[in-house]
Amino acid sequence: MEAEQTRDAWLQEGKTLQKRKRYDDTLALYEQLIGRDPTDARAYEAKGDILIDMSRWKEALAVLERAIELDPHSPLPYCSRGYVFRQLGKYEEALAEASQAIQLDPNYARAYSAKGLVLSDLHRPEEALAEVRQAIQLDPGLGKAYNDLGTILSDLERYEEALVAYEQAILLEPEKGLSYANKGLVLYDLKKAPEEALANVERGIALDQPCSWVWRLYVHKAWLLSEYQKYDEALAVCEHILHMDLTHDQDPDPGHALIYSNQGWALRHLERYAEALEAYERAILLDPGMALAYPNKAMMLHLLGRDAEALPTCEQGVLLAPEDPDAFRSQGIVLQALKRPEEALAAYDRAIQLDLRDQNSYIDKVVILRELKRYEEALGVCEQAIAACPGAAEAYVYKGNILNHLSRYEEALTALEQAFQLETNPAQVLLSTNERALPFDPRGAYGNLADALCELTRYGEALLAIEEALRLDPENVLEDVWCYRQKGWVLSKLSRDEEALQAYEQAIRLDAAYADVWMQKAEIHFRFANYEEAVSACQQEIGLHADSARGYYVMSRAYHELKEYPSSFAAFREAVRLDPQLAPAFGRPTKVGQFLRESWQKVRYRLVPYLW
Repeated sequence: MEAEQTRDAWLQEGKTLQKRKRYDDTLALYEQLIGRDPTDARAYEAKGDILIDMSRWKEALAVLERAIELDPHSPLPYCSRGYVFRQLGKYEEALAEASQAIQLDPNYARAYSAKGLVLSDLHRPEEALAEVRQAIQLDPGLGKAYNDLGTILSDLERYEEALVAYEQAILLEPEKGLSYANKGLVLYDLKKAPEEALANVERGIALDQPCSWVWRLYVHKAWLLSEYQKYDEALAVCEHILHMDLTHDQDPDPGHALIYSNQGWALRHLERYAEALEAYERAILLDPGMALAYPNKAMMLHLLGRDAEALPTCEQGVLLAPEDPDAFRSQGIVLQALKRPEEALAAYDRAIQLDLRDQNSYIDKVVILRELKRYEEALGVCEQAIAACPGAAEAYVYKGNILNHLSRYEEALTALEQAFQLETNPAQVLLSTNERALPFDPRGAYGNLADALCELTRYGEALLAIEEALRLDPENVLEDVWCYRQKGWVLSKLSRDEEALQAYEQAIRLDAAYADVWMQKAEIHFRFANYEEAVSACQQEIGLHADSARGYYVMSRAYHELKEYPSSFAAFREAVRLDPQLAPAFGRPTKVGQFLRESWQKVRYRLVPYLW
């Protein structure tokens, strides 16, 4: 009896040390206890739990096996062993262990909570909820059960309920960091302030800092930073995790694949595709069953132009996660790039079946149908996308584009207006729309992309897009005229007027009847003080477009600089006749007024009978 009391006192002391996160001291205490009595099953159970806290999975399994040999009727080692199996990705084995613990003790709350988490991993959410709620009913003070409940509710996108569950877990066990970190993630899902979400994750990291599993909370932080588009910071967090001591077992922890997966995601958005590919390959090496890594790896291969290699990777992702729409969508993108449109359409259809709100798959499907000139079908898909997600501006942009192909211009205009009402930055919508089309209609997409970049005043990038469009199809005269005109305009915005003039002259060589190019050329000549050339270019423009108020206006200014005042005043009078709002429209009321006064005075003093 006395020996048993001593054993219980040691176990209680061990729990106190464990709660204070003094894991080495706790382990030493339990080893002493086993040394005193090598047949003490409770001591092995306690040692197994502390080894779990230290993420020493292989040792934990051996110790728990010994505990079961000594007392096969105790539920605790089965539950603990199930936890280890879950960490190693062995979900069926974990489920069997939790079920065995419940069979041995139907009132063991922790076993129900553990079983619920594994059922969630196996995509059986309703059963998972029932098990965790049973755990809470058996032990309302079990904080871990509330944390597990929050995790399952988050997976079901029931974020408000998940937040309540995490807050209850924190109330019951305020020293546990995981619930704070999970709360931070659900605050993100609820679109709360980024500072609040990150602060909760940071709080969790601070609380669990001495723990071997704290790297998982850093993964939470990296993911959250990526979602807030802070990719450099996310990458730095991943690098920090990889420099931590994560080698507690001879065998690598499959959970470490999450680190490389997050690293790959950040690198992808930093356009460091080769490094991102390497990160995803490491993730798969650590955990070949990590389904989400395969479509991400496939996308990196696609972006690196290695679509033939990407396709088998997509197929593996579909095999591992046949209910994951992202797996099918990545397959569709690769098949589309490989010019296998019917198979790509089938992949997108499956993605949409799995997620009716998957806007990307709808739009990718529209792009293919448009390229196949199946415009009526494409329009139908646009309508489906809008019905599934009425607030998605991009679907309206594509609807407008398809209606334009069908010569239904008024409807097309209405659709574009709807897109711009939904999106505060219309140019950004056009930008994303044309970036999506680049692999499939590169010539047209680069031209449209340049337009969108100009709207965003990103002129350097616009120039690169125009040059790429010209490189892809140098024999397309009709399109090249437009490209050279646009190139001249962009170069002018970049204050590279000499190059702009060359671009305009190239456009004129291709099509001398393009009035607007003559006008642009005239304005550059005026800026260079080449006033005679400016007049000549304006005359060419007016010859093509007799109602050009702008042409008369620039010509009047050039004549003024040449001191040909009667011609200057006559041109300006014609400009004003064509456009009474001329001065405000050109944004130069003060200079126009000064110019008028000077010209009128010089004309009057020379007794030229011009009236205005």
